[in-house]
Amino acid sequence: MSDDEPEACPLCLEELDATDKNFHPCPCGYQICAWCWHQLMELAQKDNSCGRCPACRSEYKEQDINFTAPDPDSLPKKQKKKSSKPKSASCMVNRKNLANVRVIQRNLVYVIGLSLNICKDEILKRGDYFGKYGKIIKVSVNRNGVYSSVHGGAATGSAYITFVRDEDAIKCIQMVDGSMVDGKVLRCSFGTTKYCNAFLKNQPCNNPDCLYLHDLGSDDDSFTKEEMVARNETSVDVHSACGKHQMFMEATHPGGYDDDDEEY
Repeated sequence: MSDDEPEACPLCLEELDATDKNFHPCPCGYQICAWCWHQLMELAQKDNSCGRCPACRSEYKEQDINFTAPDPDSLPKKQKKKSSKPKSASCMVNRKNLANVRVIQRNLVYVIGLSLNICKDEILKRGDYFGKYGKIIKVSVNRNGVYSSVHGGAATGSAYITFVRDEDAIKCIQMVDGSMVDGKVLRCSFGTTKYCNAFLKNQPCNNPDCLYLHDLGSDDDSFTKEEMVARNETSVDVHSACGKHQMFMEATHPGGYDDDDEEY
């Protein structure tokens, strides 16, 4: 990787993994992670508009996407060690391959389209905003404005809201998705998370506040970056990935796609 390539997605501020670094959705070269690109495209689809690059404002086009799967040989090799001790089920899994996997979190809500006036953790967790749906563990906001034609070209923010209970997150998504708040239309879905680096290395995690995964997620809730971005491809090689993409959409949007907008 060259020195001028980003180490983190400029929208969600998550570290770009090997798949993200090989994913270039816009000819201008502005690079975002596959998850954020996916969310921008779905937001545009819901609003009957076209997804646009946050940097150059050009429309994202499927034919312009440049993506190549990372070379397995470029990934760090893991030395094999002989052991007479029986291995647990989690140890039998090649955890190195899980670095490219994102797992849907049923208590995590991802919100986009937030007015920058309210895109603050202390505001969003209040009882007159998202706190009304249940007890919140953490709110993480991103004020690196994404511009959308549906908002008149104004910048908006996004947030990850972690609830204590899964049912509260579902209720939040069903009530807020498509609603109007501070003049902006909000879109909500379940968020995804990745595996803790310590877990991937089969080491204990020393961060008591770590919200990444330390146990294997359900297969039904686990998706690779390739499966998340596969949309309209028709070749046999990616047919399975496209099917998983549809599953991903259905799993992350419990309220469906055609709900009428409602006032928040």
